Formats: sequence, C-alpha cells, structure tokens
Amino acid sequence: MDTLRLLIGVIGLLLIAGLFFYEHHRARSMQYRSIIERLLSWKKRKVGPSLGELLGTQPQDERIAASRQQQQRAVEVDEMEPMPTKPEPAVIYLALLAQEGSRFAGDELYTLLLQLGFNYGEMGIFHRLDLQGRPLISIANLHEPGSFEIDPPEQMSTAGLWLFIQLPAVSQTGSELFDELMDVATRLGENLQGRLCDAHQQPLAESEYYRMRHQAAAYDDL
Repeated sequence: MDTLRLLIGVIGLLLIAGLFFYEHHRARSMQYRSIIERLLSWKKRKVGPSLGELLGTQPQDERIAASRQQQQRAVEVDEMEPMPTKPEPAVIYLALLAQEGSRFAGDELYTLLLQLGFNYGEMGIFHRLDLQGRPLISIANLHEPGSFEIDPPEQMSTAGLWLFIQLPAVSQTGSELFDELMDVATRLGENLQGRLCDAHQQPLAESEYYRMRHQAAAYDDL
C-alpha cells in the first residue's frame, strides 16, 4: 500500500514538473516569435515623416502654436509625473548584411557560429547561452520567417543576420552584454566580410553606437 502511494506521489510530481516546463517553453517561444516578427517588420516600416511632410502642409503660425502647445504639455507632464527609476525591458538589435550582390554561405556561417559559442535552438535560430542555459545573444535570419534551415548547412545561404540582446540580463550587466554583442558582430563581420548596420539596416553610425550603449548601461545597476 505504501509503495502504491509513493508511486502515485512520484507520478503526480512528474506531471506537475512536466506542466511547468511546458508552460515555460511556450512562454519563451512566444517571446522569441514576437521579437523576430518585430525584426522582420523593420524592412517594411517607415522610420518617420520627412522634413517636407512635417513642415510643408501646415502654415507657419499654426506650426508655432502647435509647437508651443506641445512644449506646455511636456512641462505639465514633467511636473505631474515623476521620472521612472527602473527602465522597462528592452531589446537591442544590430543587422549584419552581406556585400551587395552576395550572400553568406550556410556552411561557413554555421561553422563560425559554433566557434563563437552559439548553438542552434529555440525558434530555429542561434543562441549564446549563460551557464544556466538562458540566452544572452540571439541571431536570426534576415529573411522571413527569421529561422535557419541548417539540414544540411551547405544548402543554406542568407543575405543578412539579425543580432539581438534582451535587457535586463540576469547574469551580466547591460554594458557587459552590449560589449559582448558588439564583439560578436565585429568578429562575424570580419570573417564574413559583412556590413555592420543598425536596426534600420543603415551603416552603424558612431552616434547610434553610443546611443545603444547608453541605453544598455541603464540596466547596469538592476
């Protein structure tokens, strides 16, 4: 009788553990799907209105009045709402593009990513993991749906990669993780002769580099 009770208890614990890991895996998969969909939408997204669109259709007096109203609202918001002390979770992206008219060969890319400590995993993309198996840096395909078909690697090729980190990170500060992201992107670019770009697939400017690094540093003390 005691043996039966023990067996039932063990089975119950296994069911509970299985349900926990299933829900955890599903939540992480949904999170990566959301990030990849956001990455893929950059190619279709309009960054913002041009200066002509902002200024060309509105009379000058109306523009001045609207500007003053916006400034007044900003002052009122600053007075009413304290600045948040804890930054919201964020994702920092980089793009690595092949040279014009060429592509990254799958076998070379796959070998290089393995050498840099990446593993092929969730959502069909590559991850560098910490000691607890949590993703630090992830790399997705530039092309929809963002995953890589690596069976076999030599039949795969791509015109570019998305590299991204999620902040805050558990095992590293934001600055450390950003520096690691830049190191990976630079080494990939040198070995694949790729072009390092920002989230809008424009050449990475020094000002954008420092903006992203400042954003990452906001998570250093969390």
